[in-house]
Amino acid sequence: EHVMAAVFGLQIDNLIIEIDGIEPPVGDGSAMPFVQKLLDAGFVKQDAPKDYLIIDETVTFHDKENHVDIVALPLDGYRLTVMVDYQNPALGSQHSGLFDLDEFVTEFAPARTFCFLSEVEKLADMGLIKGGNLENAVVIVDHDMDKDQLQKLRVKLDLDSDITVGPSGFLNDKYLRWKNEPVRHKLLDLIGDLALIGVPIKAQILAA
Repeated sequence: EHVMAAVFGLQIDNLIIEIDGIEPPVGDGSAMPFVQKLLDAGFVKQDAPKDYLIIDETVTFHDKENHVDIVALPLDGYRLTVMVDYQNPALGSQHSGLFDLDEFVTEFAPARTFCFLSEVEKLADMGLIKGGNLENAVVIVDHDMDKDQLQKLRVKLDLDSDITVGPSGFLNDKYLRWKNEPVRHKLLDLIGDLALIGVPIKAQILAA
């Protein structure tokens, strides 16, 4: 999602990506490391027609079980509006919108992925997220943990430094790049997912 969002956000539509692992590196949990490398490499404009997927009537998607709604509306452009509400006091209800892809690099590419503390514990118990650390994700505290439990989690994750739960609602009182950084990252993820369609879209996308 982060790689595809970087590619689509920079409006690159002819690119071959080769990797020698099972997935791209996580970096800082945002799309910015990939954006920066692509910007450093530079682009070549080609004399070739550009295809679009044009939404000419309303398309809706509803997933009742996961509380997901997505609507695509006709628009001669590309616009996204996203709202998230995980019923968590630290996160709250958040929304954000991208009205022009020119906003992508500064307003959305740096937004980092986030997860809940309970998810981290579950993944650690499964022996996963071994490459994870507190520098490549924002961890939202969704339940209380005492010092012993935090120490056990630190060992499971093989972290060098202690884990703390402070008043911010985020593990180690993580500093957010924006107050609504989590929903900005969800919008970034959505850009990456929609990029898998294979062509740029002309539509307004509303997602909750």
